[in-house]
Amino acid sequence: MASTHCRPIDWTAWLPPLVACGVLPAAALEGDALRGVQAELRQHEIAPEPPNPDRTATADAFHRPLFPTQQLYEAVLRCCTEAEARAGPAPAHPTGWRFTAALLASAVLMEEYVRGHSTRAMMQAAAHSARTAAAAAAVEAGTGGGVVALLGNGGAGEAGSGGGGDVERDRAEAAADAEGRAASELLLFFRTASKEEAADRLVEALGEVEEMKANLLRVIRGVSPEGLVRVLLDTLEASRRGDVQRADGGRKTLGGVFFRELMKLKSGGILANQLLLLPSLPPLRSYQLNTAGMVLCGWGLRLPEALLGAAVDGPGAEQVGAEAEVEAEAGLEARAVAEARFQALLPNGWTGNWLVQAPTNSGKTRIFVEVARCVVESKRSSGGGALVVVLVPSVILTSQHAAYFRRAQLPGTAVAAHSSDSPLTEQAWNAAVRAASAGGGSGGTSSVLVATAASFLNLLLPREGGRPPVARLRQLDLLVLDEAHHCHDEHPFAQVMAFYESTAAATTALTPRPRVLAVTASPASEVEPTTLVLRMEQLLGRLGAALHCIEAEHPEVAAVVSEPRLLERRVRLRAVDRGLMGVLQADGLSSQIPALSADCFASGELKDSTFPKFWALLEYLQTFRDREYFHGIVFVKTRQDRHGRGMSDTEQQQLLEMFKAPGRKVLVATSAAEEGLDVPSCEFVVRYNAAATGIQLVQSRGRARKREVAEFFCILQDDTLDLHLHAKSQLEEDNMRQYTRARAAAAAGAAGNS
Repeated sequence: MASTHCRPIDWTAWLPPLVACGVLPAAALEGDALRGVQAELRQHEIAPEPPNPDRTATADAFHRPLFPTQQLYEAVLRCCTEAEARAGPAPAHPTGWRFTAALLASAVLMEEYVRGHSTRAMMQAAAHSARTAAAAAAVEAGTGGGVVALLGNGGAGEAGSGGGGDVERDRAEAAADAEGRAASELLLFFRTASKEEAADRLVEALGEVEEMKANLLRVIRGVSPEGLVRVLLDTLEASRRGDVQRADGGRKTLGGVFFRELMKLKSGGILANQLLLLPSLPPLRSYQLNTAGMVLCGWGLRLPEALLGAAVDGPGAEQVGAEAEVEAEAGLEARAVAEARFQALLPNGWTGNWLVQAPTNSGKTRIFVEVARCVVESKRSSGGGALVVVLVPSVILTSQHAAYFRRAQLPGTAVAAHSSDSPLTEQAWNAAVRAASAGGGSGGTSSVLVATAASFLNLLLPREGGRPPVARLRQLDLLVLDEAHHCHDEHPFAQVMAFYESTAAATTALTPRPRVLAVTASPASEVEPTTLVLRMEQLLGRLGAALHCIEAEHPEVAAVVSEPRLLERRVRLRAVDRGLMGVLQADGLSSQIPALSADCFASGELKDSTFPKFWALLEYLQTFRDREYFHGIVFVKTRQDRHGRGMSDTEQQQLLEMFKAPGRKVLVATSAAEEGLDVPSCEFVVRYNAAATGIQLVQSRGRARKREVAEFFCILQDDTLDLHLHAKSQLEEDNMRQYTRARAAAAAGAAGNS
């Protein structure tokens, strides 16, 4: 097992430093008992199971039985006991040191085991195996590798099987996202690179000789960037299918497949701007339509045709005000009817920025995508391209939102996701700015850049040597802040908005500040209602925004938002825990080492003497043991609770794709995954540690998305902060609910009187 999937364990390397600093005697490094520990480890190394055709390869690789920590501790204790017998008592190591040594050595060994068998280690091993297999397959097939590299390996994963509608949809969307992300980035390259650079890249990707560059240059001059990407995707797909045969039975080169697919595109009359057959977005619900239309009318932007049609014929059309109905009867155009509908929703004719509050999973992303669509179309109508920046607080949201924008297929728009693994660099920013201002038959190319707030903030800061910053906010047309409740104190959201405020004096008609649309499900958390009002005023002032609330009681919201069943389990501290706490406070650690050691490493066994909180979690998870498929998330307070290490951005994305795939999946995560994680098949969320705020409570509960069966399970331990924090977060959520209801009622009254 270990040699196949994970690195071997060399725990003995940790012992010499413990000896050197006097914690352990030198005898701890000697004897047959030490070799006995190694034998115990080898005995419990876990061999991979035989392949199971009913499970994916990933599931086979990650299936592991419980590691026997009790036996491990006993083996280490035998080793230390033998060493103590040989060494005898010494002033520096009094009798009984073997318990201290056993505890430390076992803890170090388990730490090493966790590192070598963590999800991250197995992902790295699985990725290495996949790369090796893909390379071997490419060599055997003699084709396809160059295009895969050109597309960033987009869409190369297997689709998997089984798991029900939600799981299949997650997997399909993940595959579409991977290919769409690569294709969109490639599209931006073809739109901004010179024709010479594009030809050089095609020569390399297709494995062609330099003499073919002239032919490829002619192709580039005669085919749009969208068409080039379409042909490359078709070339990759044909290569994967093995559709590379010549008429004489030989094999086409990759360049030959490319030119064949190019002829198909031309002869089939495929539109040049048809990039990807991505799944279409769901129809707008009435509250999404009203919110997007209200924002756009307040900004004085012309409604796009899609929004216009939905306003007149779509959901909620009966809500058009009486004045609009009279105008329609008088024969005025549909645009006037739609604009009157949305103008009627504006509180006191507001024309500034917006903060939209809506329940988790109600479709806030859909709203700001439609607003971005209108901004893009407005710039295109004047011959330019729009620059839209969407800021998010976490890496996972960058790719998730970018995938959604690609599905929206905004006209003439490239979409890119940026985080630390794919940073928003000076080159990437300048390319997007140049593309927006470039001339051409259809004007400039618009860009949607989805980035973590910290990465965008770096571009706004002055550079070394007194050089001006890379980016300026006046270059933007639209700034979107998702999870805008972070916009306070020193958070990057707040720092970006501080730059926004500082540009007010330099704002002119020719260089206006960008419009700002902020969204969140949980704007603020406070125990005292008066403090909550103050906090909300500060947030709205920082954003320069009016608040628009979408209530959970709205019929269409209630029809799509999951209301998970709420479960609570209170557990008591064991007598040994209470005793240990008392002894530690009075006498220190040494007198309790024997009992602590045995009890710590007994926790690996599934028995009722396990730490009660952990036992409650195990009992709950056992209720799913007979399910063929399930997805759940366990939220913990710290990384130590999840036995993990900080992951790179790419590893986080890989982990999320693994979690979304069919199977029996439990994701153990910190609060970083509380916000925006979109897994419709997730049917339970466990809070192992109580939510500290109403915001955390709302966000984490919102991850339980599977309708009708979702559960939200809180484990609360007596005589700890759990009970206090749980009650506090519930009170804060209730305060926020009452505040938003009152603001929604007040806004409705203001709109009616305007």
